[in-house]
Amino acid sequence: MLLLDDLDDSAKPDVIDVFDVIAVVGDVVRARSPLLFEIGELLRVRVEHDGTVFDAVARVRAHLGQDDARITELDLVDRSEPRTV
Repeated sequence: MLLLDDLDDSAKPDVIDVFDVIAVVGDVVRARSPLLFEIGELLRVRVEHDGTVFDAVARVRAHLGQDDARITELDLVDRSEPRTV
């Protein structure tokens, strides 16, 4: 799962690989990241899976586990239609 950084308002956002996805259940993603985002923070992400890709807005739901093995839970609150890679 990739973070889309569009802070410079360009037409094409920077794509940053900051998440290692552990599991996806429905609209909830559990992932590891070296960055600690704020609970409630909204992130633009791109999800690539099984030859398809979609963009989404993810809300940081929780941080679980020990400090050295922290897992971040994200709610996918808005998704684009999947497209073939």
